[in-house]
Amino acid sequence: MGTTYEVRGLSCASCLVELMDSVRSVSGVDGVAVDLVRDGTSSLTVHSRVPLAAGTVPGVIRNAGFWLGADERLHVREVS
Repeated sequence: MGTTYEVRGLSCASCLVELMDSVRSVSGVDGVAVDLVRDGTSSLTVHSRVPLAAGTVPGVIRNAGFWLGADERLHVREVS
């Protein structure tokens, strides 16, 4: 299962690594992918085999110092 979030505030590779490491530390997260848009709205996709508690990933994103887009969760999709 994959969930994609809109993330703002990513501007460099260091920020990207910090965010990915923070999200990877969440129990149940199997993988993280980011489509970086410098100084724009990036997409962060979190892969897990089990559903994650609502609000967990958005909280981690905020605690890492980044902002979510207006629609916190873009979509949930099955990943094979």
